[in-house]
Amino acid sequence: MTIDLPSLAERREDIREITLFHINEICKRYRLKPKGFSPEFMDLLTAYEWPGNVRELYKAIECAVVSAGEAPVLFPVHL
Repeated sequence: MTIDLPSLAERREDIREITLFHINEICKRYRLKPKGFSPEFMDLLTAYEWPGNVRELYKAIECAVVSAGEAPVLFPVHL
């Protein structure tokens, strides 16, 4: 059986929900307070083509959360 899924670049409207979910999960794993993100952070995520799909998005979010440390809001500089 084959399940065909469109690439993340074709589902840009899903990026916000996927990002919110993973930010919260990563913060829990690293025992950090929940983080928000700036509109520019989300604009950058939705503008990118994501050739590696959701896995690449997850790693980018994880790096941003770790880079931000205790900062309560993620900005493009954290990517």
